[in-house]
Amino acid sequence: VHGTLPGDVDGDGATSIFDLRALLSLLGDVAPGIDVDGDGVLTSADVALMREVVLGRPVLVAAPTAVPPGLCFTLRGAFAVGDLLEATLGGRSLLPGRVLPREITLRVPAESSLGTQTLQVLLGGRTVVSVPLLVQ
Repeated sequence: VHGTLPGDVDGDGATSIFDLRALLSLLGDVAPGIDVDGDGVLTSADVALMREVVLGRPVLVAAPTAVPPGLCFTLRGAFAVGDLLEATLGGRSLLPGRVLPREITLRVPAESSLGTQTLQVLLGGRTVVSVPLLVQ
């Protein structure tokens, strides 16, 4: 289920050690609503990511390698929605779009310089992403 809290096995609206233990008992099941990495199947990768979520650490699962100026792109993972979001590309602030437990959408300014720049995303002061991103 898109937009639900990744790893919230018991559906109480929070992730905890109880969810992590329950996730272990469901390994191999198809469960897109609670799957942490978004592939729809509960695997050991989900357990490793869930451990980070329970510890309060944002988890990045997927980010693009290239984006066009003036358009939006999406980061997939497990994010704390209430945390302050700060995003920059090449030192310039990015305008956030949707911020959901499973994804963050950001807009690249139309006037962005072409070429490889550093994408940096912080949530609640913690670095979630610091990767090169090609603007083309």
